[in-house]
Amino acid sequence: MKKAYGLLAMLCAGLVLAGCGEEKSKQECSNEGEAFFTQSLDSYFVKHPQAIENGSYTLRPGARYDSNNNWWVVPFDYSDKKAQALLSCDGHLEITLR
Repeated sequence: MKKAYGLLAMLCAGLVLAGCGEEKSKQECSNEGEAFFTQSLDSYFVKHPQAIENGSYTLRPGARYDSNNNWWVVPFDYSDKKAQALLSCDGHLEITLR
């Protein structure tokens, strides 16, 4: 019986440790620029037309790349709002007011 518990404990430990060291490499996109920002924002506003009244926005200077999180912070204006997009390297974004 002790051998069965020992074997079970070793099996469980092996399963727990099997995933160690297999971190996904983060995609890096620090070399992207205005075309990438525009493509991502255009795609977002096509999917969410209610988010923007007249369908236009203006990119503002000051885009910066966060190398710790591998995303861009991109300021832009639309309607009468000042916003910024947190833009991941795969093109997904989240919009917040600034």
